[in-house]
Amino acid sequence: MPDAPIEEPDISKEHFEAVGRATNAWATFEFYIDRLIWWVANVAEPIGACITAQYIGPAPRFRALAALVKLQGGSAELVTSINKLSAAAQGVAAERNRWAHDPMFVDVESGEVFRHQVTADRTLIIELKPAAASDIASLEKKIWTTVNEFKTLADNIRRELSPSRSRPVQSPPTGT
Repeated sequence: MPDAPIEEPDISKEHFEAVGRATNAWATFEFYIDRLIWWVANVAEPIGACITAQYIGPAPRFRALAALVKLQGGSAELVTSINKLSAAAQGVAAERNRWAHDPMFVDVESGEVFRHQVTADRTLIIELKPAAASDIASLEKKIWTTVNEFKTLADNIRRELSPSRSRPVQSPPTGT
């Protein structure tokens, strides 16, 4: 952590472009999850969007998707696959969140870029961390890898649930 004063200006366009690219990749990922939720729920886009627009991040999306796949008769193996990808996506989401929400600053003396992390997920962290544009580019690659894994999962869900889409969904027992 530098002792020299830090300033906002002179953060490279490369840094801002890398953050924008990673953030767009993540938005694409969440949009793909939303679209699959709408398909599994068998609702029109405007109706589904009213619901999924309320979800913040991938966790509630994956919880809804798993519940819907189960409700529509999806196999236990398919639900397990959803849950595994959900767990993997959480780590990528946490990394994306840091780049999207931590402000960046430049060390005046060295010219090095830092991001100021302030988090308190069970442990308080307040520190400047080096912010290399190459690290952000690596994150973007992780996101696109996750997107491709999701596309494979989505294909499996569509393949397994397609035959049952012509049957009405049975209401689950109410427990009374």
